[in-house]
Amino acid sequence: MPIVIRGLGPSLPVANPLCDPKLTLFDKDRKVLAFNGNWGDGPVPPPGFAPAHPKEALIAITLPPGEYTAVLGSEQACTGIGLVEVFNTAP
Repeated sequence: MPIVIRGLGPSLPVANPLCDPKLTLFDKDRKVLAFNGNWGDGPVPPPGFAPAHPKEALIAITLPPGEYTAVLGSEQACTGIGLVEVFNTAP
């Protein structure tokens, strides 16, 4: 199943947004499947899924059914409010 996972922070309209989100995707055995810190450094996302801020994170990946964990942190070890969004991009 093709999915997009976004880790947002700087574009959130909140006080104290997460300054530099880093997104890591793990499988059920804690193996890192993908990671991203600046969405423009990864594969081109499907139309309409690019985050508003260049420092936000995005993973576009095709996964089989199963258990996964997405962890949102910060590349600069800052704290703040972040948001993880997961989208099924299958037609």
